[in-house]
Formats: sequence, structure tokens, C-alpha cells
Amino acid sequence: MTDPRQRRLVLCSGAQVPPGSPLRVDRKIVEVDALDSKSNVHIRLENVTNAFAQKLPARFVDLLELATYVYCADCEASRGPGWLDDGSTERWDRDFHFVMPVRDLSFWTEQSVQGHLVESLEFLSGDHFTFDFLQLERERPVQEYLRIVEIQDEPFYQAERVVMFSGGLDSLAGAVESAALGKPLVLVSHRPVVQTNSRQRELFKLLQKRFPVEMMHVPVWVNKTRLDREPTQRTRSFLYSALGVAVAQALEAGGVRFYENGVVSLNWPLAGEILRTRASRTTHPLAMHYLERLYRLLIGRDDFVIDNPYVCKTKAEVLLAIRDHGSADLIKETCSCTHTMFQTRNQWHCGRCGQCIDRRVAMLASGLDACDPEEDYVNDVFTGARRTIYDHNIAHDYALSAGDLGGMHENDIGKTYSLELSRAVRPFDDRSEYADRFIRMQKQHSASVCRVLADQVRLHANEFVSRSIEPSSLVAMVGRQMERWPAPGSDDVGQLILGLGAPAHLFRNMGEYWIAAYEGRSVLLQNHKGIRYIAILLQHQGQELEALQLLWMVDKRMPVGDPVYSKLSGAELAEHGLQVGGLGDSGPIMDADYEADVRRRLGELQEKCDLAEAMRDAEAAAHAEEDMHDYLRVLSEGIGLGGRHRKTGSASERTRIATKQAIDRALRRIQKVHSQLYYHLHSAIQTGTTCCYRPVALVDWEF
Repeated sequence: MTDPRQRRLVLCSGAQVPPGSPLRVDRKIVEVDALDSKSNVHIRLENVTNAFAQKLPARFVDLLELATYVYCADCEASRGPGWLDDGSTERWDRDFHFVMPVRDLSFWTEQSVQGHLVESLEFLSGDHFTFDFLQLERERPVQEYLRIVEIQDEPFYQAERVVMFSGGLDSLAGAVESAALGKPLVLVSHRPVVQTNSRQRELFKLLQKRFPVEMMHVPVWVNKTRLDREPTQRTRSFLYSALGVAVAQALEAGGVRFYENGVVSLNWPLAGEILRTRASRTTHPLAMHYLERLYRLLIGRDDFVIDNPYVCKTKAEVLLAIRDHGSADLIKETCSCTHTMFQTRNQWHCGRCGQCIDRRVAMLASGLDACDPEEDYVNDVFTGARRTIYDHNIAHDYALSAGDLGGMHENDIGKTYSLELSRAVRPFDDRSEYADRFIRMQKQHSASVCRVLADQVRLHANEFVSRSIEPSSLVAMVGRQMERWPAPGSDDVGQLILGLGAPAHLFRNMGEYWIAAYEGRSVLLQNHKGIRYIAILLQHQGQELEALQLLWMVDKRMPVGDPVYSKLSGAELAEHGLQVGGLGDSGPIMDADYEADVRRRLGELQEKCDLAEAMRDAEAAAHAEEDMHDYLRVLSEGIGLGGRHRKTGSASERTRIATKQAIDRALRRIQKVHSQLYYHLHSAIQTGTTCCYRPVALVDWEF
């Protein structure tokens, strides 16, 4: 459920809502305006209109302003510090209600348009969006441009694609490959800061000198003031794609093309800090599919395409594409760093963020590290100090995810990441083929990362022996945990850093996922309540815990009427980290939020089942159907005739049943990916009014 502090009413372009309006209840008011030169949002539409000597149609001016306002509201609303009380769930989702005057009111109020708009934004951001559109009365001062030449006479007219150009490695590779085809090339960029703009312009000039084809660069200035509280900026891709669509419309181009490697595009939840929901879904296949449907309505063409030719390529393969087209010398002119605001004149890469790590690893994996000067990094990626928790976790989790995937069989990857695969392949006709390609790509990427990390440990062996290695560095993290060294030239890199040398018995939270290792074999598990119950039992090995205690330890809440806590005051409950509610005597079996969560999970399971059937995996399909039956039973038990939530008996009895069901579901999930761990836990965990993990012999778990 969205934290009330995260609810925003966003008033755009001077829109007003009366003081007594229900829209204002429990919402912070955020005002954004791009129609005045002194406003807090700045978008230079003339960057587009100047390029083509024409005025943008009203609907597309609306689109660019809307995308800018969404982006600015995203930046303004902090997702909150740290984690929720259970230590595993981010304060992530926010609720935005926009009130925005538009020029083409009939279009923006169409149900299908709003449906595709909300669908796209909610997938991109993980937030909740609603919109009220009004008729615009105050127009921006847009200069009318006299058409000097007919657009049909331009060499870029009806180009196959408009290419998005960020100035990073992937977009450079795409521009190089496109230019090598000898066709006119239109590059579109977002100009948020001066440093980014100068880098993009310099790289474009070098491309012009390198390739004898017609090229045009359209950098569009969009930025904001006093609206920088949240760095994740998940909706930036909506703004970025909208810029491309506006240019494509002016040229009557066939679509907009992104170039981004598939490991980043798929956004698999492989690591805690950079690859959980904090990572962008800018070019996720499903995000692009949703945006494509919206933009087809906007342009009025069913053949308009948003695509990404690199969706099955690793970063190392992208680099090889640059090399193969004779442009490896341009690599040093690109920037991959997240922290563009803090770049120095001579050093563009911080060396600490996930993008810097991924860039440097790919350089070494492809043998192009000589084209990427080490002095361009403020901090050495492998041996530099990582003194903050964030910097440490970025490096640790990057290597951990690669090692874990490297040690998994392709079938296990398909089962473990079935939800992510089902989302990623949904837009493609041949889902089975793309599922196989995505799995192979992830394996290839993981093997490259493991190989590079192993080489770095060998390279710095003398520093380990002399104890002069920086203890907080990435290479020190890896070296400390490697249980064996591979023979020179060994191909067994997948097993080299299995779980980054994870302990034999491990149960560690990674946000949306847990990593579990038993008898040296590690797997990732989705973060469900039953998994959290199991984690608590493992931490209290041999101790009997009441089901009510488990509920308290996981949810930080207690049932109404519980004899132990019912006499405590609200302040005393807060002191214990507790809140009243949810499971009172004779209360409902499920509330509206729980019902919505169950129905969401049913939808995810249906996606898994569909994917399994497409891949002809009868076992996986059967498991998904089994889980679906469990959730359908929960719905049938919780909802009576007329859709009313049924009520149940005592708090302790209901908690006992709910706890047992959650643990049973978690064990079935574990059985699918790690049979040894399943059989161990199944025999050692007892459930009932009291629960206990009591193995035959003590197990030394690490958490």
C-alpha cells in the first residue's frame, strides 16, 4: 500500500484545484509549469521546430509537456529513505494524480489513450498514476516558422527509424552500425545538463567525419529547477521516447530505435542495489511494447515501431560491433557513468557506480580496455576504495549476481526467472525462441564477468600476499571469498565464483529476492512472506516460536485482541515497532489490499504458465497451475457471495493457518529450484500454533 507521504497532486501549466476538493486530501501539492520563461520546468520546443522549419502539432506539444511533467514529478517525490520495517521491502511505490490543461482535449480524454498511458508509466516506474485533463487556455509563446523547403525534399524524410543518442557506448554502437549502412541518419538526444550536451555534440562531429552519409543531430533541452529529490528517475524513458516520437512525426519516419544491450534492458533482479527495482526499465521489451501502443494512437499509424536491435546482445558484444566497424577509437569519447552531474573536465567516470563497473568489465572481456583509458576513472573500478555502504553493495552484488548465474544450469535459470522471462518475451511472436536467447545471453554475460574478475584476482595476487590490497575494493571482495583458483585458461569460470564463493549454508536477503545456499549450491528465491518466515526460523534454530510471534517479526503488526499486546497503548506499541490491525477476532480473512495482491499474483502465475507451455515445459506449467489453485483457494475462502469478504474465528487460529500456508507455498517454490534444500527444510520445519526449525544436526547458517 502506498505510504500517504508519497501521494502527490501534480498541478501542471497553472492548473488550479479548489481548496476543499477531495483531490487535495492526503496529498502533497506539486506545481510544475513549462509555459513561462520563469517557470520551474524548461523545455525548448524550438530545438525540434528549428530543425524542420515547422511548428509541432498541438497533440505532440501536449505529449512533450506531459512527459516532462511526469519526469519532473518523478524527480520531486522521494521514494523514501531505506527500507520498510521488515528490512526487505523498499519504500518504493508512490501515487501521482496529474491535473493538466492540454490543447487536444478530445484525444487525451479517450479511454484507450489514458489506458495505454497509465499502463506504460506504471510498468516503467512501479508507481500509481491517474490523470485529469482540462482544456488549455494559456498557450506557450511558440514562434511560428516559415516553411522554406518542403519536408518531402529533405534527405531524412520517411527515414526507417529515428535513433535515440545518449552519448553512451550502446548508442554509439547503434549510430556506427546505422551509419555504416550508408543511409541518412537522424540522432535525437535529451539535453539535461551542459556537460552531457557538449559530449554528445563532440561525438556527433566525430561520427560525421568518420562516415560519408547525411546526418542530423537534434538535441532537445529539457531540465528542471528545485525538483531533484529522487535520483532513480524511472520515467525518464517516457520523456526520452517522446522526444524521438516528436521528431519521427515531423519526418514521417517509420519509428524510433533504441540501442541498449539486453542485460540492462531485461532488468533481471540479479543484485541488490543496482538490479532490483532501482534499475531503469528504459528499453525493457514490455515497456517498449506499451509505449509503442500509445504512440500508434498518438500518430494514427498502426505500423509505427519502437524497437531495440540489441535486446539479445551483451555489453561486450556491443563493443565488438564498434570495433568491427573501425570505430574503436571513438570509445574514449563516450560516457557510461550515472553521476554525470559531478563529472570533471578530464574524468567522466566515477568508477564506483554499477554502470562504470559494467563498462570496465565489458572492456576487458572484449579486449578493448586500451580504448578506455584508466585515468578517465576517478576511482579504479577493481582496486579503488569503496567506503560507503552503497558503493560497497554495488560492487559486491554485481559480482555476486554473475557468479550465481554462472553456476546455474539453463533450465534452472528458466525456472528461477520465469516471471521475468514471461514479461520479456510477451511482445514477441516466437516466445520460446526469445526465452532461449535471453537465457543464453545472461549465461554469456555472467561467464565474461566471472572470467574478468578471476583475472583481476590473479593480477593482484602479490598485493593479497603482501596485504597491501585495498580491503574495501571489488577485487578484495572477490579474492577473500574465492574458495579455489582456476587453472590458467580454464573454461570452468561458471563455477569459479559460485555465489561469489558463498558459504555452504546461506540465507541472505537481497530486497526483492533472497539468495539461499545449501551444501554449496546457491539459488535465488522471490521475496514472499513464507520465505521470510523460513528465514526467521533458521535464525532461531531449535527454538519454538508461536505463529503470532512470526507474524510480529515479519509484519511488525499484531492481531486485534491478542491477549499479550491488547493492553498496550499506541505509544507503547510504536516503541515495540508494532501496529494494531489486520487480523482481529472475527475479522475478515482478507482485506482489499490482500485481495488485490492475490489477484496480481494469479496474473503473474498465468504468465508463467503461458511461457512454460510455449517452451513445452510440462513440469513448470504443472507447478504454475498448482500455485494458481492455491491462490484460487485463498480467494474462495476469503470472498463470499456478492464479493463480500468472509469473516473468520480467533486471531491465533487464523494466524496459525495463514503461517502454515505461507511456509508450505515457500517450500514448494524452493522444491522447484533446489531439491536438496527443499527436502532438508521440509523435514526440519514444524508448523502449527508453534513453529520450529529443528534439523537432525545443527546447521551453520550465515545470513
